[in-house]
Amino acid sequence: MKLLLISLFVLCYLKGLESLTCDNTDHEPNNEKRLKNDLFCKYDNFIRPGDISNATLISLRLNVKNFDYDDEDNVMSITSWMTLSWTDNRLNWNSVDYAGIGSIHMKSDYLWTPELSLYNAHIPSSMGTCHVIDCIISNSSKVSCVMPCEHKAHCKDVGITNWPFDVQNCTFTFGSWMKVGEELNYIPDKVVLFTKRLKDNNQWNLVDSSVRYNKGFYSFTDETFPSVTFAFVLERHNGFHRVSTISSAIIIMVCNLLVFFISPESILRLFFCGANVFANSLFLEFLFWMVPWCGDKTPKVLTFFDDLQIYGTLLLMQTIILKTILTCSEKCPIWMTNSVLKINTFPLSQLLVKQSSLKLPENATELVEHVKQQASDKLVLQNFVRLVDRLFILLTLILFPFMFFSLFPKGYLSYGYNPTDILTQAA
Repeated sequence: MKLLLISLFVLCYLKGLESLTCDNTDHEPNNEKRLKNDLFCKYDNFIRPGDISNATLISLRLNVKNFDYDDEDNVMSITSWMTLSWTDNRLNWNSVDYAGIGSIHMKSDYLWTPELSLYNAHIPSSMGTCHVIDCIISNSSKVSCVMPCEHKAHCKDVGITNWPFDVQNCTFTFGSWMKVGEELNYIPDKVVLFTKRLKDNNQWNLVDSSVRYNKGFYSFTDETFPSVTFAFVLERHNGFHRVSTISSAIIIMVCNLLVFFISPESILRLFFCGANVFANSLFLEFLFWMVPWCGDKTPKVLTFFDDLQIYGTLLLMQTIILKTILTCSEKCPIWMTNSVLKINTFPLSQLLVKQSSLKLPENATELVEHVKQQASDKLVLQNFVRLVDRLFILLTLILFPFMFFSLFPKGYLSYGYNPTDILTQAA
């Protein structure tokens, strides 16, 4: 099969060569054909333009038409028009000698074209696909080729810590695979995005692009290996994920707060706590399938709901313990009685324990007598349970706001938020 394909390619190539007639070109009536014969009859497309002492300069531009990003494999693919321009001194002529022809079109197969490879290609054996097209040659020796290309590159592992508010940085680094900078060098032009023709991506938004030149100096050699890097910043369309994540977080937190409005003695509170833990477990399972399995850092959203699960479990355990204490028929420990009486002496103690006629006596002996006479064990237990419950409420009101705002990247809720700031934080 391979031999057949090679044979067909050679036949097509030779058929194209038949259009060039190198004998008696002076009598050719077609001026364009006569020009092509004069230019290419002795042209060797395997020889680099220019002399050996000077590098051939290549102007490189990337016109992006479509893109896609696979967050599972951390791979970005682009469809683009890659524009390459260089000077070939062998391809110049006087337009007056050829009826004023100032430029011609020629298949890139006939020309010397720069060798260009994608260094960070997704599959090393396939560094991209660029189709053969016509190149424009001007009588001033300038050659320009606009090639439709498809490339896939591995992206920098920024991670998914801020999912679903994550931003990814993808780069495409092009350079020569065999030629050094003393033979082939690049002049980076720019990245052009066809915003009107750019195909909408359902998951990602292309927010920024840039191009930079790398000189390619290395300590192990005096030769240089220059390259050109095109960088793209992608921001996730997080509408669906944002609504589902934030609304679920708020609902579960509110449900945990509502628990405190139910008496620890009530069986309803026990079921309510269990339902909160179960709902949180279901949403963690949902996130397990939604969050990409890549990166070495745990996403903040998973950490948040994991902490919320731990808190809900602690609240369930607290409810069981308090319910057990309230139903206990044994005599109250002395430390529990002391705690309630001590809190009762503080200002605003009515927020923590029920007001009663309990007062702190002057010594331990009087304390025992005072408790026996003026307070029942039931009242002490109720006050102790109320105290623990209020402390849990205070802890919840302090903890939940910090947990909630930790879901968002730094500066996300501020005015003038720039997605590229996340890349700076990750670096």
